Amino acid sequence: MNMVTTLDTVRQVHPKAQIASFTVDVACAPQTFYDVVTDYENYPKFVPSQRSGRVIRHVPGTPTERFNVDMELSLVGKSVRYELVAEGVPGHSLVWSLVSGDFMRENAGAWLIDALPNGQTRATFQMAVVLKGWFPGSVVNGLLTKTCPANVQAFKAEAERRATI
Repeated sequence: MNMVTTLDTVRQVHPKAQIASFTVDVACAPQTFYDVVTDYENYPKFVPSQRSGRVIRHVPGTPTERFNVDMELSLVGKSVRYELVAEGVPGHSLVWSLVSGDFMRENAGAWLIDALPNGQTRATFQMAVVLKGWFPGSVVNGLLTKTCPANVQAFKAEAERRATI
């Protein structure tokens, strides 16, 4: 699984997929940021929309590791569940795709994590999503223009907090 294949597959199958992409510079090492984005159980402590996160299966390996995770988030005042499979290269990237979900037909994305010369990290979040059924444009738009950027900032803040510990 890689980000290009996953996002391109979603775009090919669902040409109207909604795409989000955000980049932030983070005052921490790349491995610290990776550790935060793979700390699924603690998402509810620092990601505003996340209600629960649970690793169903974790397969560490060299040079990648694989996660199956069960997640629950609050969207438009409702709790929604979904399961993802993710593959990561510690300190470099995390790519995911949807296994099943209450409201999503597709959810594919990635965190790309790059070391900067100043010892900091540049993290890029990318996601393609297709919701099941009809949702008002404001719901989809809110997910991509409000929830996603707020979550990216939450990951940044948590990584910087952990870097100072």
